[in-house]
Amino acid sequence: MKKYFILFLLIFIFVTQKYPRDIGYPKIYGKPIYTIQEIGNVKNIKLYNPVNFFKINKNLKKKTFSSYMFYNIVLLGTAPMCLFLALNVREKNKDVYGNARFANREEVKKMKLKNKKGVVLGKLKGKILRSIDVFHIIIMASTRMGKGINNVLTTLFDWEDSVIVNDIKGECWEKTSGYRAKVLKQNVMMFDPTSEEPTWTFNPLDEIRLKTKNELEDVTLIVQTLLDDGLTKSDPYWIESAINIVKAVVLHLKYIKNNASLSDVIDFLSRTTFDEDIKEILGIITDEDGNDEITENTFEHVQDDTFLKIYGTNQKLHPIVERFFGQYYRTPSKTRGSTMAVAQSKLGIFLDPKIRANTQTSSFTIKELKEKKTSLYLVTPPSAQKMTRPLTRLIYSLGVYQLTPRMKFNHKEKTFLERTLGRVKKKIENFIFVSKSKNRILFLIDEFPVLGKLSIIEEAVAYVAGYGIKMMLICQSIKQLRAIYGKDSSIMENMGIKVFMTPNDEDTPEMLSKMLGNKTEIIKTSSRKGIDVERSYSTSIVASPLMTPAQISNLPYEKIFIRIVGFPFIMGEKIFYYDDRAFRDKENYAPPTYQGKEVKVEKEAKYEEENLEIFNENEGEKDIIKAMEKAKNSWNFD
Repeated sequence: MKKYFILFLLIFIFVTQKYPRDIGYPKIYGKPIYTIQEIGNVKNIKLYNPVNFFKINKNLKKKTFSSYMFYNIVLLGTAPMCLFLALNVREKNKDVYGNARFANREEVKKMKLKNKKGVVLGKLKGKILRSIDVFHIIIMASTRMGKGINNVLTTLFDWEDSVIVNDIKGECWEKTSGYRAKVLKQNVMMFDPTSEEPTWTFNPLDEIRLKTKNELEDVTLIVQTLLDDGLTKSDPYWIESAINIVKAVVLHLKYIKNNASLSDVIDFLSRTTFDEDIKEILGIITDEDGNDEITENTFEHVQDDTFLKIYGTNQKLHPIVERFFGQYYRTPSKTRGSTMAVAQSKLGIFLDPKIRANTQTSSFTIKELKEKKTSLYLVTPPSAQKMTRPLTRLIYSLGVYQLTPRMKFNHKEKTFLERTLGRVKKKIENFIFVSKSKNRILFLIDEFPVLGKLSIIEEAVAYVAGYGIKMMLICQSIKQLRAIYGKDSSIMENMGIKVFMTPNDEDTPEMLSKMLGNKTEIIKTSSRKGIDVERSYSTSIVASPLMTPAQISNLPYEKIFIRIVGFPFIMGEKIFYYDDRAFRDKENYAPPTYQGKEVKVEKEAKYEEENLEIFNENEGEKDIIKAMEKAKNSWNFD
């Protein structure tokens, strides 16, 4: 831009000095500022004040006026042309390599983070930033970097809907459960499978919708989550074989003992007579020569046509039990031994007397989280974290599975009266009861990668927001996340909100520097050749990262990065809840005590798929994405 200004200045000087010379230096111009006696063949050059050029127009004669107008046109044409060139080149070069920057005040306002309640992200200029939108959140913070004081505890104080929190040390329970129970009036529970005191219990097998077309799917989810954590390097064949035999055992036990637990499963698998038990169930007898002979099945799991309705086969022996027990028995004894070793190893935690006691019955069901505002703390002592990991994985998997039923849309034409009465009815129900569509559920999963690969969570982040589920995943670094889910995982892409604290590894700063982007910088350099006194100057346009990996690694402890999809990064500050008046008094409530409660499982229980009420009025919507967008726009959680 500077060179175009100089160009215009030179043209201006030339015009304002050339014109008086052309008209013979009239007296009206006054005395010259300076006179040059000779330049080449040109003599007696007088230099006047350029401003005089604009003062003499009233005293011009006709023959000189045309010349005056010509020079005016030159000036008027040159000025905008130079300005246009200057601005055009400036804009063209300004962002040639990027225009990365941090979010400004207007952009932060558009993010709609200044809410009274919600998931706490951090602070910006003293104002707390909270998310109540449908975006999932991932937080990356290495050990002792303040994710607890900034995000976890503060969120448990401010999130007013249901929550499942992975509370590894029990700190969240001790500091926040009392407030959630007494002030937020929530149904608050703690599941600690290693507890020796009377406490809340959970039997995962109670979640099986027995004698329905969902039973095999339910059993498969439970068994696969327990046996395949993605962390062990066992041959997939043995894992799959173990899954099949355990599925058969679970179904067999549930049909003969409705309140069967996973302790019963490991006990059955550990029986020395296991192979003989299978033979008896399958109706196999061995003759004197040692040959097996299949007789007519005499074992009956049911006495009616249940399996005809579910599996299309009219028999009394469960067809899945028959299939997988048969496959197992037909394999060589060495193969059976390897399969059994994997199954017993994966379910070995249910031999522990404390875990057995706390998984025999259920004090709660997963669906309670949607039916009423509930806080479920999954407490695990650090020393028992590895042992209890399968149960934690299972509860989160069941949460996604049970709380995201197939959506049904009402396409029936309604009259104006029907629509009006429906809206009135809904308002009355929402006034008296908690609307399931308004009671959202937060999955707060601390140390997410430590739980192993949860494929159902990885897939669910793409669609669970439409069911009112919000994910808040916490890990130490991008390296830790990729070690479990791989570089091509879509987890990061499906996180609409990302929070980063000062990283302590090499990969996270590199990734973060790329995410922050580049800005365009103009670099000026000077040089001198040999003994020349004069220097030569040059400028170059280069790409420069908004922050280098080294700068990110040295980020002050109290600073954090917050990224909302569609906006530049926010450079925010951490919240120290114990010093913040918005939170410091909220931990002064004692945790609730266990009052004793057992959920009874009915033998002939009928299960219905629950649908979110928010979708009931989406008439004619066939595209689920459109329905989810409508739900997003209609939710009001204030």
